[in-house]
Amino acid sequence: FSPRRFDRLTFALLPFYNLCIFMCLCLHNTKSGVSF
Repeated sequence: FSPRRFDRLTFALLPFYNLCIFMCLCLHNTKSGVSF
């Protein structure tokens, strides 16, 4: 595939990745008993 299409796909999935990372951090902090 072309790099342009790959960039578009990455840009589309970026919010999803950020949400996953955020959820993982939230779960980790909740398990540790740390609230923020």
